[in-house]
Amino acid sequence: MSDTVQHKFVPVDGVTLHAAELGEGPLVLLLHGFPKIWYSWRHQIRPPAAAVCRGVVLDQRGCARSEQPEDVDASGLLHLAGDVIGLVDVLGEKSAVLACSLCVRRRAPAAPGSCPRPQRNNSVRLRHRILLSAPWTTCIRDI
Repeated sequence: MSDTVQHKFVPVDGVTLHAAELGEGPLVLLLHGFPKIWYSWRHQIRPPAAAVCRGVVLDQRGCARSEQPEDVDASGLLHLAGDVIGLVDVLGEKSAVLACSLCVRRRAPAAPGSCPRPQRNNSVRLRHRILLSAPWTTCIRDI
């Protein structure tokens, strides 16, 4: 495993989003809450990579290096769900483990496999959703 975090800019659902990636293997997608940015998860991205997973932290719409939509209403739950599914698609994966902080839990899809945009959920499955309020290393053992 390389210790170097790779940065990508990916077109998703009408905006270009920044994602930081480390490791190889099954996808673990980490979502920060507002007003955080990917860098606040720089330590949490390492355990999935060390566990032979592919850790990806998304800068959500309008945060840090991701593009901000002109319309403020284009940053709600449906767009976040679309961004997550679109990012999994762009990364060439069929499924992902979704890990998010407690402050983003109300905006994230409610349960594994659920999505408020079912028309885009035909090829992508969220295998697990982990709400982080404990140190990440206590959660990674259960994946």
